Amino acid sequence: ERTRLPSLATDRALDEHTFIPGSRSSSGVVSAGTGAEWTPPPIAPVASVARPATGATPGTQPAAQAPAAATPGTQPAAQAPSARADATTEHGYVLVFDDGIRFAASATGLIGRAPAPDAGEQIGQLVPLTDESMRISKTHAAFGVDGTGFWVTDRSSKNGTVAEFPDGSTRALAPGVRHALPPGTRVVLGGRSFTLVNAPEVGR
Repeated sequence: ERTRLPSLATDRALDEHTFIPGSRSSSGVVSAGTGAEWTPPPIAPVASVARPATGATPGTQPAAQAPAAATPGTQPAAQAPSARADATTEHGYVLVFDDGIRFAASATGLIGRAPAPDAGEQIGQLVPLTDESMRISKTHAAFGVDGTGFWVTDRSSKNGTVAEFPDGSTRALAPGVRHALPPGTRVVLGGRSFTLVNAPEVGR
């Protein structure tokens, strides 16, 4: 059931105390009766936004380029030379050990069970040997090549170093002294030995 509302009409005479509603505006709010219609403010134009390049994601950094591939035909970086000298080097020497192993002697070196240089000693080659008789010392002897030829020095080994010369003579090498040895000499170090050979003669 609808409720009957009281009428807003008035039977009062027009005077300064009588309120009469004006016309309604388009916004639905009772107008004050000034006669001016409300106008919405203008919309500001949208600023143009720069579009990223095709395929790029906004805000991301370009991917780093991969290094250029090597150009075919270029030479690789030079490798460090091997510490082992070529056995066919002219004026060189080769140590032919009793087990058939050949070692090209091209600088100062040490021979022993586990040869190691002294503090501050400059050694170019180390020749570790296995001796089942256990008569070879840890650092048994030193060897080298200089202007006069090949030499050997006993390093105060326990069982000494013996040279057997091509003429058949034998000599125990005094410790700490350089002994020049000619090719063809057999050097005995504890239970191991090697024969000194000129490099050009190897393989004959």
